[in-house]
Formats: sequence, C-alpha cells, structure tokens
Amino acid sequence: MSANDSEGVLWAVILEMVTALEQSGIPYQIDSSTTLFVHGIDVYIKDVDIMIQVDHFEDAHALVRPYNPPPITDTNGWIQFHIFPQDVDVHFLTTNKMTDLAANTDRVRVTHQDTTFWSLSVDWCRRHTPDDHERAPLIDQYLTERDQSRTP
Repeated sequence: MSANDSEGVLWAVILEMVTALEQSGIPYQIDSSTTLFVHGIDVYIKDVDIMIQVDHFEDAHALVRPYNPPPITDTNGWIQFHIFPQDVDVHFLTTNKMTDLAANTDRVRVTHQDTTFWSLSVDWCRRHTPDDHERAPLIDQYLTERDQSRTP
C-alpha cells in the first residue's frame, strides 16, 4: 500500500490524464516524484507531474479545458499550469528545451491496469537524487530488486 491515503484516486486521475494524452497524440511523460509512484515505489506524492513536449503544450491545455485550467504561465523558463480533477493537483509543465520527448532515452513505458503510458525511468530519478535524500534508499532498493530479478 502506498503512503498516499488516496492511492486509488491518484491512479484514477493519472490513468485518465495519460489516456487522454495518448488518444490525442500529445507527447508527454510522467515526471518528478510521480515517476517513483507509477513504478511502484512507496512514496508520498503531493501532486501529479506531467511533462509535455513544448510544441504541444497549448494542445494539452486545450485538452483539459473541461477542468477550467488557469492561463499558462512562464516562470523562470518553466511553462506550466495546474488542474484539480477529483481534488488532485495535476501539474502540467514544460520548458523550451523539451522539443523531442521521443528521443529521450530515459523515457520508458509503464503499464498499470491494462493502460500503458510514458514515464521517466527510475534510473533517471536515481541519477538526479542526491545520496543523502530521504528517497535515495527507496530508489536504491527498487533498482537492486529490479536488477536481481533480471539476473538469469
């Protein structure tokens, strides 16, 4: 069981969002701590982070129009907006450097309840997590168990 009291609601929102993005052909990937969550690492997440390819960001904004998203903002190069389906903070973000998500070798497919979607890899998260961070041991344990299960 996740540290999130509302794991089922989080999954419902994540699956709803990635399904809509997939069906619309909008390049995306699950990002930040949400990456750990979707890979099954028991972490608390305060929001759902979804990185969108920059040239499709306005398309993503239009896609979630039924949730009344606020205007897109650009703060220090981070282009973003939030929506709140089922009271879950879904954070859509991009930068001008996010021009070709398909070329990102750290972008992997994850499947949950027969829905397959794009996420950053746990390996990427580990490379960007300091050794003294509270999540580092959880990530290390996941990677060790994953690598042991791949050994013949």
